[in-house]
Amino acid sequence: MKSLFLLLFTFNVFAFIQKSTFKDSLDITWDYQALIPSSDNFESTEYKIYTFLKNGELEEVLKVFSNSKMKRPFCESVYFNIGEALFRKKQYPRSIEFFRTFIAIYKNSKNVNLALLRIGQLSERLSLPRYLAVESYLQVIGNSSVVEEVQEAKLRLFGADYLRNINKPNASKNILDDVISEISKDKSNLLELKWILRIQSLYKDWPIERALEYVETLPINQIKNKEKFNTLVSEIYFEKMSNLFLKKEYRELLKLSRTYKSKKIYGIRNQKIEKLVMASRKIAVSDILGKNKG
Repeated sequence: MKSLFLLLFTFNVFAFIQKSTFKDSLDITWDYQALIPSSDNFESTEYKIYTFLKNGELEEVLKVFSNSKMKRPFCESVYFNIGEALFRKKQYPRSIEFFRTFIAIYKNSKNVNLALLRIGQLSERLSLPRYLAVESYLQVIGNSSVVEEVQEAKLRLFGADYLRNINKPNASKNILDDVISEISKDKSNLLELKWILRIQSLYKDWPIERALEYVETLPINQIKNKEKFNTLVSEIYFEKMSNLFLKKEYRELLKLSRTYKSKKIYGIRNQKIEKLVMASRKIAVSDILGKNKG
């Protein structure tokens, strides 16, 4: 009977194990500041677009733009701000068009590198050929004088050209280690991006124990992008616990479950983890009772 239970449970476990090196839903992004129009006319369409985007009123941004009678080519701020609004609204095909046009017309703008970063992210999210994202990030690294922009580009290049490249070029593999020392603790956005890329890298290339060890070092309670981290971390714990269950190492599984529970991670695998824990407890208790009877 126990063998049948294990067989059925094992099948159920592996039906839910999906080791993924990258998911768009896990990609950490943050909003770029709205570009201030060159015009001082507060009643102008471009200034209204800027104000609404600055306040996070995305629907109003797009409404003002669609109702406007502006003629192309638009001013610099309109291309950038509409592209940014569309990015936040996840209207990726339209967003990438605006950012590409922005760069083509206003190639000397100080915001070109931010537009290139967005184009790289959009290229990945639209599943365009990987080299398009790689080229965008390389341009930022080569041209930007803003430290944060270069650091972000390097981190995203590592994701695009290493994590999601089956050929794994050595140059890209070294990028993450090179940039880690450059990121100080006060740059929380970049730190979180680094952390999740590192977890994904270890999860892909090393035994799951290495990824788990790295997770143990992170201040999870200080992380802002809780949902993204919790999703990835819960998947790692679930796979580790599944492996322990199949090896009949129930005590180790229960020990690991206590560590997981102490972190208060509300991830997508929590219900499955709880089932593993309950099953392990039942089997462990059954074994103890059996030995006592003997």
